[in-house]
Amino acid sequence: MAENGLPAATDRHNPAEGSLAQSAATAADPAGAHFAGFSPDTAEWVELWRELRHDFINHLQTILGYIQVGRGERSLEYLREVALRLQEDGGIMRLGVLPVIAHLLLRGQDLRERAVDLRIGVDQAWNPEPWQEENCARRLASAASGMIEALLPSQDPSEEEPALCLRFRGPDPVFEGCWLGRDETLKTVDLVSLLQEGAP
Repeated sequence: MAENGLPAATDRHNPAEGSLAQSAATAADPAGAHFAGFSPDTAEWVELWRELRHDFINHLQTILGYIQVGRGERSLEYLREVALRLQEDGGIMRLGVLPVIAHLLLRGQDLRERAVDLRIGVDQAWNPEPWQEENCARRLASAASGMIEALLPSQDPSEEEPALCLRFRGPDPVFEGCWLGRDETLKTVDLVSLLQEGAP
């Protein structure tokens, strides 16, 4: 652990040093080592931050524009719309598995570049506890990516703002995928088998 409280960096060119450091980090800080298991590159996070900052500035400019032209009611409506969307987007935190949340945030960034909006829903009955071990978290992230890739070919090219939706359900872990605005769930994955893969 570095003096700043963050896990010490390991030498990526020396696998032995990296694995020893990771083993030590696992003993000292299981959550930190768990996250380090598949942490994204800094450049991707910087790009995500840049996009979020850009969106925030755009929202402020839109609200300011409505106020400047005397459309105070419309600025209030817009604020409510933005607040509702932020509340919906924040639902991903209920997933409760940090590396999977990070993975899905970065996948969402990648999809935005392809003009697809990724929306994550997590039911109240979802239980994050079984997914805290790194191997389980990896399998969950991989299954979510697999679902996204399986659904992308079914995108309707005529949709102006396509939204790909994933919903994590519980207590028996299942997750579903569909396109927003379509009635049918296109794909369902029973996650029990993923947990059983790692069971002794």
